[in-house]
This record gives sequence, C-alpha cells and structure tokens, in this order.
Amino acid sequence: MLTIDVDVKLDKKILDAIAAGLEEASKDEIQVGWFGGKIHPDYQEHLGGNGGPSTIAGVALMNEFGVEQSGLVPRRSFIRPTLDKQRNTIIRRLRLASVAVLTGKTKLKDTHLRGVGRDLQKAIKTAIFAGDFDGRRHNGPATIEHKGFDAPLIGKTGLMRTTVEYRKVIRKR
Repeated sequence: MLTIDVDVKLDKKILDAIAAGLEEASKDEIQVGWFGGKIHPDYQEHLGGNGGPSTIAGVALMNEFGVEQSGLVPRRSFIRPTLDKQRNTIIRRLRLASVAVLTGKTKLKDTHLRGVGRDLQKAIKTAIFAGDFDGRRHNGPATIEHKGFDAPLIGKTGLMRTTVEYRKVIRKR
C-alpha cells in the first residue's frame, strides 16, 4: 500500500486583493450630463422673459420629458433611449474589466469606468446631433422662427451637445 500526504496551503493574497478591489469599486459611479448649473443663454429670450433663466441641464430635462402645457417644448427623449441602447456595450466593457482584474492585468479601480463615461458622453452627443427624438424630427413654428432653422436640441451655438460631460463620483460609505 502506498500512502501520500499532501499539504495544501491556500494563498489568499490574490483573493483578498480582489475582494478589496470590489469593495472599493462599489463606491464608484459614473454620472453623465450637465454639471455646475451653467445658465443656458438662449432660453430665457426664447420664452419671452417668462420663467427666468434656465440651466443647460434644465433645458435638457425639459426636452427629455417635455413641457407640453407651454406648447414650446415637446417631449424629445434623448437621454433614456441612449442609455438603453448603450446597456449591452457597458456590460461588455465591465465584463472585460472583470477578466482583466481576475487575471491580474489591472486593478479594478484603474479599469473601465472612465471608458464607460466617455462612451455614454459620446453617445448622448451623437443622439443630439442625429435629431430623431421619438420620431419628432422638427421644431414647432415658434422655435423655428426664434432659432432661424429647424434642428431640435441644437441651438445657434450647439451648447447642449458640446457641454455634456461625464464624471466619476466616489461615494463614501
């Protein structure tokens, strides 16, 4: 009879590092939008001085959900449909990041969150430029007269499209 003794020691350093990286990453999030409360210079004039100034983020929100009672801002969803279309791309990017972490090629906190932010920022800019919002490709007559052209969400300066940005936010727990 042959007897073999095997002594197995588990090196938990890698497992502990992955767990710590996951814990740290669970505090991170990416936000995409318009930050800092920058005033939209064209909006108050368009409303004829009614309602006061609005931020660029406020104008984006009005277009996303519409302000039907005003007759000036129909619903032109461009944020939520863009995020829905990007969902699989985001999941794919995060899966690749997970594999890179598990194979030791990178640390989780150094991975793809910024890439996700850049992808979403670019996708929203593209959606604004494409100009097809829930099948609404045209502005109303008052808006066309005010702007001098018919391009929803694109003002004289392209301000909404050029100012969308992303940021990484670290939440404290």
